[in-house]
Amino acid sequence: MIQASGTQRRLIEKATNLKALRRAFRAEPLLPAEMEFYVDSLNARRGGSSTRRISQHLLQAADDGFFFKGVIFGNRGTGKSTEINRLLEQSAILERFAPIRMDATLQLNPQSVSVANVFILLMVNLIEGCAIECERRHLPFHDPDAIFGDIQERIAPFFPELHRKTQTTDTTGGAAELNLKIVKISIRTEGQRKVDLIQNRELLTGLEQALDALITRLREFLPNHELLVIGENFDKEAIPPRLLEETFVQYSALLQSLRLHFLFTLPVPFIYSNTSYLPFHRENRYPIYDVPVYQEDNSDDDIGISALREFVARRVDVHSLIDADALLHLIR
Repeated sequence: MIQASGTQRRLIEKATNLKALRRAFRAEPLLPAEMEFYVDSLNARRGGSSTRRISQHLLQAADDGFFFKGVIFGNRGTGKSTEINRLLEQSAILERFAPIRMDATLQLNPQSVSVANVFILLMVNLIEGCAIECERRHLPFHDPDAIFGDIQERIAPFFPELHRKTQTTDTTGGAAELNLKIVKISIRTEGQRKVDLIQNRELLTGLEQALDALITRLREFLPNHELLVIGENFDKEAIPPRLLEETFVQYSALLQSLRLHFLFTLPVPFIYSNTSYLPFHRENRYPIYDVPVYQEDNSDDDIGISALREFVARRVDVHSLIDADALLHLIR
């Protein structure tokens, strides 16, 4: 069993019987131990490697003193998360960047349609992620809750009930409740926050200032590495369009101003319907296309079919399980 995105799942295995077919074609990102199933010919048919281009642009931005803001998008199952995992395995990226992962479907509540929740979650993940990176690199790191304590007052207005409990326990000598774990759980389990708080520009400005101060503090622990935030699963249907519009359009300037490198996944329709307003330069938008099996005149696309044939054969014992005609039908 392998840990993946907070859940346990078995590794993909090449299917040798019909029962195993479903797991062989599971639409989940490949883990490092599963990269034998990666088929590079799919990228070749799409017109190049997104991983290579993202890596080059990331490193160039860091060399030039800029903060990379990029988005990767495509239909479900095209390999967006796998490409992100491949990116983070590159030695040049690992040497230069400290990756901080943020998962919209696992860590946000779809009912919490607020940019505040995204940025509070970002703060929590930055602290936890930097602690993990420092441990991995054998670097010192202070107590995460103590670091969080320095920005509590900026976050407290978004959690009035928790804040009141914290003040009560402080007065009576109990343990403070507004800490990393509690705030993270609250973001995930609570419903929509009060509109008057969420739309208060003064509060969001305070949040922005707290985040900027936190970034300064965390970079002291990783002086030789850039902070790279990977925002995953913002393209899933469970994430409401209002949250995306608020975060990536209405408050895009706030996102753009952060001294962090970003790579998000966003829905294809959202990218094209807001193309002029997103905080991502056109060269930093990386589509992962479906692989074509037909050409414009409806004749077979032999290169695409060949690439998908290789993909299927990598995961299935085609000679014993799939008839040749059925294989072509499956590919199409």
